[in-house]
Amino acid sequence: MRNNSSVTNFSYQIPVQIYFGRGYFQRLAEWVRGRRVLIITSAGFVERGLVDKLNAAAIWPVAVVSDISPNPTLSQMAAIYTRLDRSQFDVILAIGGGSVMDSAKVFSVDAPHFSLISQYILGEISHLHYTTTPLICVPTTAGTSSELTPWATIWDMDLKQKFSLHLPDLWPEACIYDPELTHSLPRQLTLQTGLDALSHCLESIWNIQANPISTAFAIQGAKLILATLPDLLSDLDNQQCRDQMMLATVYAGLAFSNTQTAVAHAISYYLTAKYGVAHGIACSFSLPHIAYVAQGISEPVDAALNEIFGQNPSEKIKAFFDTIGVSHLLWTYLPQDDFPELCRSVFQNNRIKNGIVPMDTLFEVLRTAC
Repeated sequence: MRNNSSVTNFSYQIPVQIYFGRGYFQRLAEWVRGRRVLIITSAGFVERGLVDKLNAAAIWPVAVVSDISPNPTLSQMAAIYTRLDRSQFDVILAIGGGSVMDSAKVFSVDAPHFSLISQYILGEISHLHYTTTPLICVPTTAGTSSELTPWATIWDMDLKQKFSLHLPDLWPEACIYDPELTHSLPRQLTLQTGLDALSHCLESIWNIQANPISTAFAIQGAKLILATLPDLLSDLDNQQCRDQMMLATVYAGLAFSNTQTAVAHAISYYLTAKYGVAHGIACSFSLPHIAYVAQGISEPVDAALNEIFGQNPSEKIKAFFDTIGVSHLLWTYLPQDDFPELCRSVFQNNRIKNGIVPMDTLFEVLRTAC
């Protein structure tokens, strides 16, 4: 049934200070404000001289945690969490991609034992007694937008599941966007994180929690990605494209931070956990198929997609994927005999509750697409 109703009642919040500009990394001391700093980052950044660069920016960290892996797991988080000495630092500075941001948010939660945080993440307890350490995020990809959300993604690779730590005061204190930090990103990571941002935009549109503000940001972000990403992939040194992609990441975060993700992400988690499909690819290949099924369900959704893509949004998304060399066919990423298990995992994921599309129809479209 088509939904023609307009939204008249909604809420929107983003209690995060956003600072955007080239060279802002050199100004980090302005936001640290003399506090004792714990750095959360990846080993690669440390190897490339991050600490020296921080010292040059008048920041002398009391400790550096750099053993953050992609798609961090509960066991990895527990091992790091238990060795932190919270008496040493007053603020956490996270520098890296989405996994670093998610990890830093977990570490910002001060609970009596990590086992309580783990039980809360797994849904084994419904209340968590905790305080938080202020967090400043400096993303180096464009992007996951994790820095603009109040949740952290944690994985259990044994169960082949993704979990979220979602707390009302898990928002970072500030986000510092310096597009120059993305200039060294290789093509594949530029592609994957760019598609992640596109997925965040579209997922916030075909979403029962969408509102006029989130949708406006989503439209802006999606348009910017469509216009910029192909050119950037052809010229990775294009500084203006790097700027525009990071701005698109901000728009995406401002959109889905208030809606959460939906069906495309629910589909992605099994593919990443079992087959190692990069998250940005796993959460985006299904976008044209979801757009096809979503047509005619909601007037606001149709209007938003038409504003971004014009007529036939599904075909326009497919053409975009063809241009950047990414398959939009499920069987590229999943053996056909594992399709029932994928369906089972999707129906167990809470993110499908945010979506507006009938799942049986979508699964049939995915199964028969060629």
